[in-house]
Amino acid sequence: MNKTVRNLTLAGLIIQALTLIGLFTITILLFQPAVITFIESELGNEAIWFGVIRTLILIFLSLSIIFFTLNAYLFIPIIQGKSVPNLSGKFLYLAIYGAFNLSLNQLMGLIYLIAGIMGYNRIEKEENPIRDGI
Repeated sequence: MNKTVRNLTLAGLIIQALTLIGLFTITILLFQPAVITFIESELGNEAIWFGVIRTLILIFLSLSIIFFTLNAYLFIPIIQGKSVPNLSGKFLYLAIYGAFNLSLNQLMGLIYLIAGIMGYNRIEKEENPIRDGI
């Protein structure tokens, strides 16, 4: 496996973990009673939106935990350089997940997209060698 693909995949997982830690910290902060009281007193009539925002953050946190767990399960064998079945499918998922994440976290999305495309192209070249001279 190409070291660039391994390093990019590892960097993407690290950025995803740091984003998850930051989101978890914000969630804990927004559920503190003192913070809730302060924000609701400052917002006044718009305090109802604070509950909606907290609910959306909880949903986003849950989805982030699920995707981080799935990505760690799928990508750790790639980082370790192990030969795994359906490696091209994992790289295709990596590229699609990276393209999707370009709208949420541009750095992580770009890293995953590049690693997925590079890994998928390398696997395709190894599986389907092209003869020179035709």
